[in-house]
Amino acid sequence: SRDAQPGVALGFSCVGLFIMMIYCVKAARFWQEVVNNLEHPDWSAAYGLAGMALMIIGPAFQPYTEATAAVIWWSGLVEFVLTTINFTYQQRYRKVDPFTFATVRDQIFPLLMVPIVGIEVGTFTSASIEPKPDWIPHACFWSGVVGSLTIHILLMFRLFGGSPLPDGVFPTTFIMMAPKFLLLVAWLSLHPHNPHPNFTHFLFFFGLFSWVVNHVVLAKRCYNSPTRWLPYTPAYASFTFPLAIAARGTFRYYELTGHEYVKWIGLVFLVETAVAVVGVMGVFLIHGCACWYPIAEAKLPNMATFLSSISMRKASMRGEDG
Repeated sequence: SRDAQPGVALGFSCVGLFIMMIYCVKAARFWQEVVNNLEHPDWSAAYGLAGMALMIIGPAFQPYTEATAAVIWWSGLVEFVLTTINFTYQQRYRKVDPFTFATVRDQIFPLLMVPIVGIEVGTFTSASIEPKPDWIPHACFWSGVVGSLTIHILLMFRLFGGSPLPDGVFPTTFIMMAPKFLLLVAWLSLHPHNPHPNFTHFLFFFGLFSWVVNHVVLAKRCYNSPTRWLPYTPAYASFTFPLAIAARGTFRYYELTGHEYVKWIGLVFLVETAVAVVGVMGVFLIHGCACWYPIAEAKLPNMATFLSSISMRKASMRGEDG
C-alpha cells in the first residue's frame, strides 16, 4: 500500500513524526521521569518502540528524498540498538530470590518483547534504504526468530500459570502476537518470489494462534473484572500496532496463497485495527492524555499507582530502604 499510495504513507508518517516531536518536548521538560524509566529493568524496554517507529516512518520519505529516508531509518536503528543495550544493562537490578521457575516466570512481562524482537522491523523496512550492508536485513530477521520463539514460550507460562499481570500493563499482552506477523512480513520481504512454503505457513498459523490466545486472555480478564472491562491506562495503545501488522502480514500471505479464507481473516484484522485506532485515540482524548504534563499528573486513572509500584519495585531490586 505504501508503493501504491506514497502520499498517504507520507502523510501518516509526518503525523507520527509530529507526535514523536511532542513527546521529545515532554521528555526534555520532565527528563528526570525519563531517566527513572530508563533505569528500570522492565519499563526501559518500552523506549525501543521509538526506534521501531522511526524505522517504519523513514521509508515513506524515500520517493521524495532518499537522504531524509536514510537518516530517519538509521536513527531508528541506532536508537533501538542503544535502548536494547540499556535494557540489557539494567537487568543487573533484577534480583530473583529464591531462584526458582515460579519466581523467574513472574518476572516476565509482555514489554520484554520490544527489545528482543522489535529488530524484525528493520528487515522489511530496509528494502528501500541505501546505503546499507546487505547482511543487515538477514541479521535482523534471524535474531528476531530466536527471540520471538523464546519469549513466546516464557510469556505463555506467565499468562496461564503465573501471577496476574497488573491492570496498568495488561493491554500489552497484545504485543505477543506482533512478532509472528512481523516475521511473516519480513520473511516474504527477504524471499518475495520463492519463500520456503512450510516455514511461511508456520509463521502465519503461529501468528493466528497468538491472536486467538490474546483474545481468550483478554476476554477472561474482562469477564473477571467487576466492570467487565479493563481500567484505562496508556498501555491501551498496545491494541493498535499488533493488529495492524497482523492485517498486513495476512494480506501478504493471501497474495502468496490465494486462499479466500485468508482474505476474510485479513479483513477481520483490518476492521479490528480501525476500531482499535479510533477507540484508543478517543479514550486518550477523553482521559486528557496531555503530553504537556508529567504522567503522574495527567489525570490518568491507575497510572500514577502503577508508576509508584514501579518505583517501589526498582528500590527493592537495588536493595534500598524505604
